[in-house]
Formats: sequence, structure tokens, C-alpha cells
Amino acid sequence: MAFMKSPYIMSSVQNKHITLHSSFSFRHLSHSTSKLAIMAGRRDPRDSVVVVSPRFLTPHPVDLIITKKHGTSNGGECEVKDVKGHVLFTVEASPILSIHPRRIIRDAAGNVILTLRRKIFTVHRRWEVFRGSRNDVVPEDQPLFSVKRSSRSQFSYKLDVFLASNTRESVCDFRVKEGFSDAGCTIYEGDGQTNPTLIAQMYKKQNTNRDVYVVSVQGKVDCAFIGVLVVLLHEIHETLKS
Repeated sequence: MAFMKSPYIMSSVQNKHITLHSSFSFRHLSHSTSKLAIMAGRRDPRDSVVVVSPRFLTPHPVDLIITKKHGTSNGGECEVKDVKGHVLFTVEASPILSIHPRRIIRDAAGNVILTLRRKIFTVHRRWEVFRGSRNDVVPEDQPLFSVKRSSRSQFSYKLDVFLASNTRESVCDFRVKEGFSDAGCTIYEGDGQTNPTLIAQMYKKQNTNRDVYVVSVQGKVDCAFIGVLVVLLHEIHETLKS
């Protein structure tokens, strides 16, 4: 598969120094006990999937808890925590007035690591993701990656994810597949059809009065990247309702 040649896929040998000596607490996250831990599929466990940063890798599968905030003045706000309740990321609606809705991703220290920007007048509900804080996006700016709705059937949605290097967009680099209900979604490296490689799974937590989602992420997969994909899946759902 052509994507395997991308610089975003790094061997664990190349990343060993960066991952194990990072000051970020992701390496201390608790090991996942979910089924995903034994559902490695065809993915080579020596490879790492890095899109945002290698500091958001863990050497083993982990579970992330995404909780949507209610009662806030701005929509689209949520927290991403580990199973022990430690906040890893926060998602905020941008205070900047713009015709393009924006979301800001902050790390545990409060630093802005990503800005999510929805393109308007697109039938596919495309979102673009940029590094750092972006008050204005000029034509020369290249997104880190973009996400668009691929198709909708009677029972499911599909989102296609394209990295910046994939300018032709003939084949997506990642795909999010979801059931039509709140049953959850699966995230694949590649298009999810040719040699499908499962890298994360999400389901909605039942018996709670809040929107709480559990995301099981494979080891050596960028947790920040996966968290953003789940957030954008929710955002695209919301725009389809409006």
C-alpha cells in the first residue's frame, strides 16, 4: 500500500529515543484491557502511526474517554481523559468571529496544538486541521490533514482522511467507518477495504446522562490524531442535523 511509504509511518527503532524519553505523560497511560488490544489485524507492531507528534504515542493499547461538555456558551467543547481521569486534551470553540467554524485543541499544559477549521459551501462537510493557533488561514497555508464525508448509506457514514502529502486524494490515507446509530465507529489505516488495518475503535458509553465515548487506541498510534478524528466525526454529525 502506497501509504506505508509515507514519512508519517515510522519504525519503532527510529522513534524509540523520542517516545521513551519524551516528557509527555502518554507513556505512563494505563494499558488498555479492551478487545482492541488483541485485534491488531495486519498492522506490523514495529510501525508507529504519527500524524500530529510522536510525543502522543504510547507503547501499548490505551483507552481514551471523551466527554462532551454541556451548558457551555459555545458548542463543540469536550474533554479527552485517560481511564484514571487525567485530562489529556481539551476541545474549545474558537472565540474568533469567522464564517468558518473553528475548534481549538489544547494539550494537558494548556498549549494550543491544533486548530480545526470547517470549510463552507462544500457538499462533503470538509474540515481542515492546522498546527498551532490560527486566527487567519491564508491560501498558502497547508493543512496537516483534512477530513471529509465520503458517503452515507442507510446504515453508516464514512469519513475519508487525507494527509497534506496526498494532493491527488484518489485514495484516502485513513478512513472512519461508523454505524448509523450511536453504536460507535472504527478507524482504519488506509481505505479500510484493501488489507484493512484497524488502529482505533470508539463506542458510546451507556447508562450515563452525558455524551461519553470510549476510544480504544492501538499501541504506537498517535492518540491526538485519533482524538481529533472522533471530534470531527461528531462535528460533521452536528452539521448534518442543522
